[in-house]
Amino acid sequence: MLALVSVVWPAAAAASEAQGLPEHARGTRGVVVVANAEGGTVSFVEARRFRVLREIDVVPDGRETTFADDPAHALFGQRLVEAAGGENLAQDVDLSPDGRTLYVSRGHRGDVAAFDIASGALRWKLRIPGFRADHMTISPDGSRLYVSALTENEVQVVDTGQRAVIGTFPAGQWPHDNHLSEDGARLYNGSIGNILAPEELRPASPPPPYQLTVVEAATNERLAAHTFDRGIRPFAITRDETRMYTQLSEYHGVVEFGLREGRILRSRELPIDDGVTEEDYDFEAPHHGLAMSRDEGTLCLAGRASDYVALVSTRTMAPTAIIEVDDGPGWAALGPGGRRCFVANTRADTLSAISLARRREIARIRLGDGPKQIEGAWLRASVVCAGRRVAGCTPRLRLRRRCRGGALRVRLGGETEAVRRVGFRIGRRLIGRDRKPPFARTIGPRALARFEGRRLRAVASVSRGPGLRLVRTATLRRCG
Repeated sequence: MLALVSVVWPAAAAASEAQGLPEHARGTRGVVVVANAEGGTVSFVEARRFRVLREIDVVPDGRETTFADDPAHALFGQRLVEAAGGENLAQDVDLSPDGRTLYVSRGHRGDVAAFDIASGALRWKLRIPGFRADHMTISPDGSRLYVSALTENEVQVVDTGQRAVIGTFPAGQWPHDNHLSEDGARLYNGSIGNILAPEELRPASPPPPYQLTVVEAATNERLAAHTFDRGIRPFAITRDETRMYTQLSEYHGVVEFGLREGRILRSRELPIDDGVTEEDYDFEAPHHGLAMSRDEGTLCLAGRASDYVALVSTRTMAPTAIIEVDDGPGWAALGPGGRRCFVANTRADTLSAISLARRREIARIRLGDGPKQIEGAWLRASVVCAGRRVAGCTPRLRLRRRCRGGALRVRLGGETEAVRRVGFRIGRRLIGRDRKPPFARTIGPRALARFEGRRLRAVASVSRGPGLRLVRTATLRRCG
């Protein structure tokens, strides 16, 4: 079932704030892609108007683990993955560079699966060693996925063309989040330690429980390994690769780590609501969700334990805003335009849109069950809105008119990105057809006098599947 959308910011203001985004590029839509971990779906949310465009079922082959052919192994694995992270059928998502393929690490099933976005069909799936496929990231050319094999203490390298694991490298204990450098040359992986074992016993078993591992992406050769005294949660690396900002296990705040210095340079504790206990957050992570603004000046932090989003200046490490959101904010990511931070409220099944400029929540969107990881992207409308009945995909079109020298200029305006052809008719008479913008016609004074009072129709064919047409009408009146 498609989710409901509840917008708490006026549409006009939202449209105004979106001005300047490259959404004018023909056929594209800015979307936020959200993995609904417990529901086993992925939501595509229009980032500008806060509408859920569609959802893809990412467990069409069933919710059981991929090692279900061995009953004893399956039972143990089922209990392990549930204890380590709850029921999680959509742990992480990535998109191919051409915007046509959705990759999902299906944590609870222990595999990675590829889906055709336009049809929602499962293309292929690949078993990841161990009991849980955790967070992943994709190479800039889309040829490789780097997937944390949580219980194996290593990262698997998946060739998306061969649909096979082609390499691996050791990481810290229970590797978690993955990020590539700006040029894609280096991979950074942070580990959280075996959270099923008592904290004091974790260092007794190799590898180090809390480690930032840096490898050469092309060769999987280790370049550096930095140890921490707490688990490394979501993090972001600056473009020059001198700083890392990260949240840590059992820490209500954020730290700045110097990658050259190999140590924490600054830290900032953030507010804790009265009465907060471990029951108010999950899996040793009271803060879980971090995004950095494009100018690297602001951190958007999900404060899961106290149900807020903190905006923190990287210059001062001081909060510039504490924004109350819904229950259990657990992930953060920038939208495709970079002006908003989207935060998944996992327990409330909602998504908060935070304006970085206004420092406030501007929308709250109802999603599927247990939303977590988020990606922002520009996708072709013909892909994300491939079906006729995709909610929120029908473009908003209107006829605009302007008089000039007694002639009438009519133009089809609004969301024309997915319009492929427009026919202009007066009654049964076709007066013109356009196959590319601007979709417009000029009616001279003599013709206008002859047709005055009649209805002009603009019949737009839209790329939403076969036969979808939208009709807009206007009454012809003499100019002057």
